[in-house]
Amino acid sequence: MKEKEVWFRNHPKVDLGDPLVQKKMDEALLKFQKNALVAKPVCSIIGGKEYTSEKLVSLCDPARWNKTIARVYMADNQKMVDRACALAYEAWQEEIEGDQSKKLEKRKIVAERAGKILEEDMFDIAATMVCEVAKGQASALGEDEETIDFANLYLSGIDEVFESHLYQPFLRAESNRLIKVPKGPVVAIKPWNLPLSLMADVVFAAYLAGCPVIMKPAEQSPLTAWWLWHAMIKAGADPRMISYLPGYGDIGEALVRHPLVKYISFTGSVEVGALINKVAGDVYAENPYAFPLGKKEIELETGGSNPMIITPYANMDEAIQGVRDSKFPPQKCSALQRLICVGDKNHPFWKNFLSRLCDAIQSLEHGHPADSYKRYELSALINKEARNRVKNTIEECRKIKEPILEIKLPELEKEGYYVGPVVFEGIPFDSKFQKEEIFGPVLYINF
Repeated sequence: MKEKEVWFRNHPKVDLGDPLVQKKMDEALLKFQKNALVAKPVCSIIGGKEYTSEKLVSLCDPARWNKTIARVYMADNQKMVDRACALAYEAWQEEIEGDQSKKLEKRKIVAERAGKILEEDMFDIAATMVCEVAKGQASALGEDEETIDFANLYLSGIDEVFESHLYQPFLRAESNRLIKVPKGPVVAIKPWNLPLSLMADVVFAAYLAGCPVIMKPAEQSPLTAWWLWHAMIKAGADPRMISYLPGYGDIGEALVRHPLVKYISFTGSVEVGALINKVAGDVYAENPYAFPLGKKEIELETGGSNPMIITPYANMDEAIQGVRDSKFPPQKCSALQRLICVGDKNHPFWKNFLSRLCDAIQSLEHGHPADSYKRYELSALINKEARNRVKNTIEECRKIKEPILEIKLPELEKEGYYVGPVVFEGIPFDSKFQKEEIFGPVLYINF
């Protein structure tokens, strides 16, 4: 069977080594920092209308914690949730009526335009990530590229998704045709460490499928998510199809419970994912007749404790590079946490390997990612709670065994939520420390 040709191609990588790119990035950072002093508070946006609340929160730069970068009205009441869900449900009902092919063509035009807008705003979006979540400039630009890729990827395949075809064609007494229609409103609850791309993954897929999306970004990164809402609306999306509700866990739970929400996409911790799964099931079981769209569907992408296995026959240079690049930056669900070394640790390979690995980690530079000279990729943790959690884990592990490497950042710790890299060798493999996701610069080595 001949495979269909797919026109999708990844967005070309933006090179920070290009002086013109550097200039654009520096101008965007300067503009963001100037605007932060005078910008009006960011509001929740439902049906294109801005909503204030009693929760006006100041956001601080994690790498410079005494610097306020924005103020945000966090969604804080059931009425806002009800309004967003009601408008989403209303928009969905209109999407499933009439000529589906014409409606799909309109959505494709909007998604394509939104991808172009995200490209036009690339440097402003990257500057927001640099200051809001302490993401390195190259990583921030790369995330915007990935976001554009999501738009183009789903555009390349959405026609096939909606293709109508005969179902059970072998039946002679009847003719059945499978016709796909949008399934209902979607809630996207996404984290701060990939604040644009993980939200865009859901927004573009759901929107192209005709499903309204209620965006609930992490409370640490509402500014970056706003850019995605802005791109969709500027591209011509029906305001009822894209709502923006920055808020805390209570708003996320209210959205999960709401009877007009059909699909929930969550990325975050195992504990919160399990809670979402339980709550969504419980509210439906209590009164299934209250849910016009039927049982909720849930997509959970939760954390892990990622291992890497190395044998003494490995190429040492590649192994060291692989460990360093897999572990740092550490605030990502794909970051290396457990390094499993095969064989006797007294083997000459391992003695040399550990010494060179520690040298490689010590060579890493930390600082504010907005620095136009160094352009640091390794910076602060997201907030005080994250820093304290990682430091507490380090101290608990120290009671078991001293680290073989510990890099302290005393000057930087005075400015932001920094924790230097720490490497432990010999922490029991079945301990809670190796099982729980650390989301910080701590590496465990086991033989």
